[in-house]
Amino acid sequence: MPDDNDILFARSALKAGYITVEGLSDAVRAQAAEAGEDGPEALDSILLRKGLIRPEDRDKLRAAIKRHRKSVDIKGYEVYELLGRGGMGSVFRAKQLSMDRIVALKLLPKIAVEDRSDVKRFLREARLAASLNQRYIVKVFEVGEAVDRYFISMEYVLGRTLETILDLEGAMPTAKALSTARMIAEALAHAHERGVVHRDLKPGNVMMAAGQDMKIVDFGLAAGCGAISTEKITKAGIILGTPEYIPPEQARNPASAAPASDVYSLGAILYHMLSGRPPFAGENILDVLGKVFKRDFEPLEKAREGLPPEVYDLVSRMMAFNPGERPSAARAIRDTDAVFEAYPNLQKERAKGMKDTHVISLDAEFPDVAPGRPFTLKGWQAIAVAAFLLSAFFFVVVLATVLLIAKDRVPQQDGAGGEERKSAPPAHGDPTEVRRDAEAMRLFTEAEAFAAQNPDRRREAIDGFKRVIDLYPGTRGAFKAK
Repeated sequence: MPDDNDILFARSALKAGYITVEGLSDAVRAQAAEAGEDGPEALDSILLRKGLIRPEDRDKLRAAIKRHRKSVDIKGYEVYELLGRGGMGSVFRAKQLSMDRIVALKLLPKIAVEDRSDVKRFLREARLAASLNQRYIVKVFEVGEAVDRYFISMEYVLGRTLETILDLEGAMPTAKALSTARMIAEALAHAHERGVVHRDLKPGNVMMAAGQDMKIVDFGLAAGCGAISTEKITKAGIILGTPEYIPPEQARNPASAAPASDVYSLGAILYHMLSGRPPFAGENILDVLGKVFKRDFEPLEKAREGLPPEVYDLVSRMMAFNPGERPSAARAIRDTDAVFEAYPNLQKERAKGMKDTHVISLDAEFPDVAPGRPFTLKGWQAIAVAAFLLSAFFFVVVLATVLLIAKDRVPQQDGAGGEERKSAPPAHGDPTEVRRDAEAMRLFTEAEAFAAQNPDRRREAIDGFKRVIDLYPGTRGAFKAK
């Protein structure tokens, strides 16, 4: 099966137009079918051997990927594609070689390293984020310095941002919005207890993963509060936060941000989830901030009618102009639970929603490559088609596995005497590839379920995945376990 290097090469080649989706699918099938004990052949070699890519195009793409990796060379990491850029750095998908795990690698821009206050802020982000250990907060694994840049290695989350989901789908069902808000409140309560304020809570910093789980990312604007607040590095006149979700006191004085400020932002996010739009909008930042101070927004009761009165009250209290009138994050959790208890239909919708999943985004940036042969499918269209074809291929493999196993289990009748005849089991120690794949997938599913149900028993979960890799190397289950 394709590894991370194969995926990077394939996605880059598709974007550059060097290969077709059909050619890629053919190469992936060949890679799976021809894989030996030493592992599968590199995907670019198969493409070249089958004449699906020109040698000069492959070499050009390899050189582009090499330049891309050299530009972000961090010892101990194998860097893949760019996931996004922000005010405090760029984030890449990478592999931490010592732990053999995929991570999100955040790098401080080279030019920012010259400003010691920015470095100070960047490292403070890492220290604060690393002090948090909660299910709904992205984990920080390592912080370090490499040559002339600083980096933070973080948990890599597959999914889409809440901002993307709201842009595509609009207003959420009530139960789904309340459930999401409750998870965010749990994360905030944990952070606030440890003296950490996020200060830039917005839909773009909330990642929705598979299984309706979520993670708060980017504590880049986080600041210590209470007893651990030992330094103020906010520059006068700079607004820290996102205007549509920023509380008025933070807009006036960024250094005044406190736990109540995060609660306000959560209220604005809940308003957005329920109404399908932010509470405040304008042509520019000053226009939006003017409306924030004037409280110039449509009440949720008018933006979305028919909600339980308790929901309107909760959003109103969280978005109160006076910070002292807002509930704590812990109180917001209790108030949300009270709504679910008072409305059993919402509780049923919430339980059903936990089974839903979100489509994984495939729109990360690629290394710059010179255009190749023209091809009708470009960019995300080609990636989406390739993902669909690969998924269909894996579905066919699994279906064939099930049918073959079922066939082996059906008793057969002897033609002469009509007696039942059992199929002979495979020789001990030499099971069929089909059964190896099936058993590997079964063990992987069990390990995955254990990891999801026991987030605090991480070492045991890792051992479960390692067991799949050790017992059934080269199978799809081992690939997924890695």
